[in-house]
Amino acid sequence: MFSSGLKQGLRRIQGSVHRLLTADRLLRRCPPHLLVLGFHRVTEGADPYEETPPGLTCSANSLRAILEWIKDRYELISEDCVEEILSGRRDTSAALVTFDDAFEDFRVVSFPILRERDAPAVLFVPSSTEPLWQNRLWRAARYFSGKSVEFLGRKWRLDRERFLRKFLSECRRYIAEPPVRRERNKRLDEVVGLLEGGERSREGAARLGGKSLRRLAAAGVTMGGHSRTHPVLKGLKEEELREEVAGSREELEGMVGRRIEAFAYPFGDRNSYDEKVVEGVEKAGYRRAYTTVPEVLPIGEDVARARWEIPRLCVDWDENLERWLARKWVPAMKRIEGDR
Repeated sequence: MFSSGLKQGLRRIQGSVHRLLTADRLLRRCPPHLLVLGFHRVTEGADPYEETPPGLTCSANSLRAILEWIKDRYELISEDCVEEILSGRRDTSAALVTFDDAFEDFRVVSFPILRERDAPAVLFVPSSTEPLWQNRLWRAARYFSGKSVEFLGRKWRLDRERFLRKFLSECRRYIAEPPVRRERNKRLDEVVGLLEGGERSREGAARLGGKSLRRLAAAGVTMGGHSRTHPVLKGLKEEELREEVAGSREELEGMVGRRIEAFAYPFGDRNSYDEKVVEGVEKAGYRRAYTTVPEVLPIGEDVARARWEIPRLCVDWDENLERWLARKWVPAMKRIEGDR
């Protein structure tokens, strides 16, 4: 007789095996495609909410498991090989691994994991040394001592995660709205001030400096632009857009001594960029641009059109391999399943 606990464990294992086999069958039915994974912070046992907002941190174990699964089913390529796909010189499936924001834990946690698996990676770097404003906002909200705050004519509860997420989403829209950085900074200070000094540190999670970036580039990590200060690019005035996009490329090339060809839109959803932004990225001398739209890129005749909107499947803080497959990979694959 098996105990109830053992039976439940066996059922979980059977369910896991079934889901993984189902994913393999789906992969065989789908046409050739480019899968781009997106990570932000990766931590080894740390509190995922300590320094950055929900959704921006995953565990080192999740990174290991996802990389192992991908490596067994895809060819892991470097970012320059994406050009072969876009120019029609490659017609087989491939995967690319990317990281945004250049946090210090990339050097300490992620890079050793990548190196052990011979996995190329792209690091999209905000080139300014200013603290990322969204992390400053998050820390102020996280360490807020009260239960609610008055903001934009209504009372917001901050004592539950789901309420906090809604508040932060509204704050992001409010702060990002003005087309001039000075006004955005003023709004950020306004919101942080409402939180009664809950902000412990303006810096938040440590980010990589020029010396570390140069060493990583020399070790084979591809560097990509990610603006200067990580604003929402859509709606910026032309001069500031050029400063954020072209200025980022100039600063980053000077920092690492290498040509920068790839760009990732800050935030990366379809509400964060438009045709004007895409045009600015192209004018700045980049050759490819990445979004966070949760799709994979089918390889075919129209693939060149996606040069400025290459999608990525990002990994959230609570997603292990199975959750990531179920939430992101499977829906994306089903959207291209009938294209064979």
